[in-house]
Amino acid sequence: MDPGYVEKSHNFQALLQQLISEEYHLDYICVYCENLRPENAEHCNFCNRCVQKFDHHCVFVDNCLGYRNHKWFIMLLLSFTVFMVVLLIHSVFALIAISVEFNNS
Repeated sequence: MDPGYVEKSHNFQALLQQLISEEYHLDYICVYCENLRPENAEHCNFCNRCVQKFDHHCVFVDNCLGYRNHKWFIMLLLSFTVFMVVLLIHSVFALIAISVEFNNS
């Protein structure tokens, strides 16, 4: 899913003119993308793109985490946690059942 990539501008000279005319700071230009980016965007070195509200690049989902897919990542973590808890409870009950059967024989 698109994490909120910043659209690339292919005309760098027009970008510089916009920067001068609107009095932006140089912090608003990504050095790697050579692109004007929003204040809350950061550059991902894995994807080589700027992402709005960039959190991190997750190697498990092989994607950046930004404002558009952050809630889905939280849902993934919560569902994985619930799955692990259910698996742990099931394993404990299975071990108890095996030990009771072993003691009875």
